[in-house]
Amino acid sequence: MSYDYEIITITNTDSGDNTKNPVYVKLQSTSETGPEKKLSSENFNQGELFSIVLNGLTTGNAPLTNEVFRLDGKDAWSLNSTWVTRINDGQCFAGGGAWLDNHASKTVGLSQYNGGDSTHRDKADSSFILTIKTSNDDHAGSNNAVYIKLFDSYGNASTFTHIDQPLNDWQTGKTDTVEVKVSVPLIGPITRLMLNKPGTQGWKPESISVRSKIYSELSTHFTVNSWLDGEKRWWFGAAD
Repeated sequence: MSYDYEIITITNTDSGDNTKNPVYVKLQSTSETGPEKKLSSENFNQGELFSIVLNGLTTGNAPLTNEVFRLDGKDAWSLNSTWVTRINDGQCFAGGGAWLDNHASKTVGLSQYNGGDSTHRDKADSSFILTIKTSNDDHAGSNNAVYIKLFDSYGNASTFTHIDQPLNDWQTGKTDTVEVKVSVPLIGPITRLMLNKPGTQGWKPESISVRSKIYSELSTHFTVNSWLDGEKRWWFGAAD
């Protein structure tokens, strides 16, 4: 059986960590190794998060154990961390970094993400209400597209979802409310989230609250208070 995966890579921030060479990856589970797939030729910029969905990988439904990266060129690449989400069932796996140069291949071990909460197994939802407060700092607002990834209490995650407002997104000092719908229900409170803002206009979110639409008592608050700008246009953190 084949599965679809969202693969996230984060490149380190030092000079020379980026690459313009093609990067390939294959996923290994406890039962088999999937085919090698090309991630990208030019998206591994210094400090940036890159996300792609790969469809139809024959990895079996066993837990993932490794990602094998291959650099097709001599232009080195420094990987900071990686996340893999099996879209069919929401299982999420995390891996560390690696240094690749001169056509090298490196194996990065994966472990299943642990949300850290085991008290709400009977409460799953696929719709969440987000309350997003943009900082009052000068120029904290942005009209760039913003994407969010939610992590639940049982090792599952959504894929990146575009969050948008009809007009004048993310104005300085403003609080916005948006609804996010995910393809696979997430269980219990949202324990971590990841933001990605690919555009060049900076944004400084002050905080984000995430509430289950069905179970309103399952609400968590995240203090962000960080600029998504320059070399780091992403954020990952745990609930307060």
